[in-house]
Amino acid sequence: MRLSSIPYKHITLPSCKFTASSPIETMPIPDHVLVPLSYYGNEYQPTVKRGQKILGGEEIGTSDIDLMPPIVSSLSGEVAGIIKYFDPFYNSLVSAVKIISDGEDEWIESEKPPRVNASGRSLLDSIQKLGIYGLGGGGFPLYIKLVSALNVKVHTLIINGMECEPYLTSDYRLMIENAEDIIEGTRVLQKILSPRQTIIAVSDLYPSAITSLEKAASNADLKEGFSIVKYKSVYPSGAEEMLVKTILNVEVPPGKLPQDVGASIHSVATVKSINDSLMSGLPPTERILTASGNLAKRANLKVRIGTPISNIIDYCQEPLSQDNNIILGGSMTGRIAYNLDIPVTSSVSGVLALSDTKKQEEVCIRCGLCIDVCPVNLSPVDLYYNSRAGKYNECAKLWINVCFECGNCAFACPSSIPLVDYIKIAKREIKLRRSNNLSG
Repeated sequence: MRLSSIPYKHITLPSCKFTASSPIETMPIPDHVLVPLSYYGNEYQPTVKRGQKILGGEEIGTSDIDLMPPIVSSLSGEVAGIIKYFDPFYNSLVSAVKIISDGEDEWIESEKPPRVNASGRSLLDSIQKLGIYGLGGGGFPLYIKLVSALNVKVHTLIINGMECEPYLTSDYRLMIENAEDIIEGTRVLQKILSPRQTIIAVSDLYPSAITSLEKAASNADLKEGFSIVKYKSVYPSGAEEMLVKTILNVEVPPGKLPQDVGASIHSVATVKSINDSLMSGLPPTERILTASGNLAKRANLKVRIGTPISNIIDYCQEPLSQDNNIILGGSMTGRIAYNLDIPVTSSVSGVLALSDTKKQEEVCIRCGLCIDVCPVNLSPVDLYYNSRAGKYNECAKLWINVCFECGNCAFACPSSIPLVDYIKIAKREIKLRRSNNLSG
């Protein structure tokens, strides 16, 4: 193992990993779920109707894009209807199928694909058939991601165990408790992609996870070039672009993906999900998340997709103090949940109750601290001024698309300017105007 130097601008955040020693708990089956009819920005058409009885794992939504995974029910019960809710990640209304649980938790008949001596192609086909999706921050459709990686012949497979968000520990617990599943899922990706090297990148704050993974790997038939490497935990060390720069010492060009420079990156949660679905023959319908912050009970939870956020808050016994925001995801990149009836989705890695410490936005003093901490070498202050003035074309010229919204700039700003919010507004306007062939 080796600790590498940090080749990008970064910040060091206080560690708030209160749940690091908390084993994963399985949440009770909810009385109903809201399963979104949207995935990776694509709207799905419902394939069920009100009053219909369905099983867990049964298809309830389909996309017009053939390669997109189907959307399935996460429990058995009866369809109550199609509702809409405001999704803080898409910043828009999203349709969802509301399903009332029958309490039986009955499932479709599983179809376990062959694992022994299975070819990479057959394993890839199984991933598509089972509708396995990525559980990292981007939530990229897994089958499409793997096919794209095959087309460009990536040479490096990276499994991301950095978990640099300060409150989140769900990946850490997975590496402690399910190391064998992570190694087996990694072997599946090795067989599909045939990389020259495979690296499981783990935070140097997680020595117990490294020990657990090393023990599991010692009992597995892994291809040559496999290693478990610890890297210095700073923020945002878990971002794909930063991992590529740290491990391969190359930059991901603007508008490109890690696969374009030879790397395919997957979270530890994704590779465990791959193994789970291939072993069970059932599509993924749950994820592990961290419930923390000011909640009375802090925990790592296994939760059905579609479970209302309010169920998690109730399970964790409400915040210890008043005036909390409920954050979906991490404290740096998460979104505020203004309505607790919205559901857990595949991209929700945490549910945090954090004190509302938002300060009054003050005048920019042009100190340059936001530039000093930007890991992709942008000038957030210039993006801010142009966004505020409605000069969105100027934002595009300043490479706003390169920003992955890590939040370093807003964290460092002494004037409490929500720089990421201004960047998001500009991105949204640029996208809208391009779709309408407008300039400005």
